[in-house]
Amino acid sequence: MKPDALVLGVGGVLGEAWLNGVLAGIASETGIDFRDCECVIGTSAGSIVAAHLAAGEEPRTPRDGGEEDMPVPGERVPPVTRQNGTPFAGIARRAGALGMAAGAPLAPFALAAAAPGGAIARAALLARSPAGRFDLDGLGERIDDLGVRFDGRLRIVAVDRASGRRVVFGEPSSPDATVGQAVEASCAVPGIFRPITIGARTYVDGGVWSPTNLDLVPEARGAKVLCLTPTG
Repeated sequence: MKPDALVLGVGGVLGEAWLNGVLAGIASETGIDFRDCECVIGTSAGSIVAAHLAAGEEPRTPRDGGEEDMPVPGERVPPVTRQNGTPFAGIARRAGALGMAAGAPLAPFALAAAAPGGAIARAALLARSPAGRFDLDGLGERIDDLGVRFDGRLRIVAVDRASGRRVVFGEPSSPDATVGQAVEASCAVPGIFRPITIGARTYVDGGVWSPTNLDLVPEARGAKVLCLTPTG
């Protein structure tokens, strides 16, 4: 039975592959087409998969490409892509070694979120955290090249670095941004990747607020929700 809402959580480069594999496996066994969900919410790695679904692409499986290109954020990105002369696949592996895949860099912010004045505590942590040394190497451009747009179904979660508050791109009141910009913001893990500037504000990984942001699912009696969180 197809879910009304699909929630895809954080997990780094390994989590992105896991999300694709689980969705592809469910689709293969049940015939469910997750591209038709009424609401798709993506955070960090989940935002990449959500954007591809919203673009009309099926979840990728390992059979769709070689093993060498599976760990690269953005699914179909060739492993030879470079940023300042450095293969991006190498950057992804180093990010994973730093704890990106396990969500370790986000743990202190999750604790701050549960504290009184969570947004203030989160903003203070973000102000003290290093900005990150790596770029996302054109991830946003590759997402926008898919032709995907915010159509009322897609929600991409990031956090405003200065205020510590959650920002949900795709909502009517959200800042103006392309899906690619929103995905880059949602994937900008503090201390690993550089924050993303959109307009006059700077944003970081949506997992700073929550690993799933499940509470964004519209309330409706009898609604069916599938929430996948690799770090769970």
